[in-house]
Amino acid sequence: MAAFRRFPYGGTDNLSEKGDLSLLAERLAAAAKKRYSCRSYKDQPLECLNELEAFAEDGYEILGSFSDVRFCILRDPEASRSIMKGPWGPLPSLLLMAVRTDRPHFLEALGYAGQQVILEATALGIQTCWVSGMFSLDKATKHFPGLEKHWNVVAVSPLGYASANAKTGAKQKLFKFLSAQRGRRHGLDVIMHPTELASLPPVLVNALQAAAQAPSALNQQPWRFAIRGTELTISSKHPAPKPDHPSRLDLGIAMLEFAAAARALGEDGFWQPRQTEGNPIAAFIREP
Repeated sequence: MAAFRRFPYGGTDNLSEKGDLSLLAERLAAAAKKRYSCRSYKDQPLECLNELEAFAEDGYEILGSFSDVRFCILRDPEASRSIMKGPWGPLPSLLLMAVRTDRPHFLEALGYAGQQVILEATALGIQTCWVSGMFSLDKATKHFPGLEKHWNVVAVSPLGYASANAKTGAKQKLFKFLSAQRGRRHGLDVIMHPTELASLPPVLVNALQAAAQAPSALNQQPWRFAIRGTELTISSKHPAPKPDHPSRLDLGIAMLEFAAAARALGEDGFWQPRQTEGNPIAAFIREP
């Protein structure tokens, strides 16, 4: 099995490792269908932050053997607002996401783990928005305790309750306009060759549809899936993405969405990162 941290839900400590992963997958897959990128929040303190902190500490699955990911929830609205760039308005709390950047696959690992925390927030009724560039790295690092050499805050996310006009306000309309300039969301026949797509069992097609809906920078969907021998692989659409290429963060998010959907539908498997620097990034290993 893929290495993972114990999923704290289910009401028992006697669940098997596979049982834990199934419960985690069902919860995250359900949350993924409800989540959207929210840019307007109520000026209101959050409930359930203790539960989210517990999950961010020890409730998520890691990618492969990569455990060098850390999360910190900043509860100070003023400090949260000072870290963000742009007209965000009230920000009750902020999720800071740090990773050891001298390790291979560090961006994929952060996307994979971070999306689980994001979806757990959704399951708890908290709205979020991935932000990987428009924030102050110095201020975020200042508020993240105990970061050693090679550790960096790579992404953040507001945590809050959506304002009444969160889906119709000016900020959301501007984001949709900017995303539209990069192209509409791709169909499955773009992210995977139609012939290979037709050969997949229905459960993996459904998982691929879930991955296609995963968030990415300006909705660029930089992932591509393919069949190589007996394996289903994921690659960046960029020919030779270096370990710090931004698309790798998006691929980690898509891998999580795929794995959660597949497991929720009864398909056991896990992503195995590739040792080579470029594409493919990882292969989904199906278990009997």
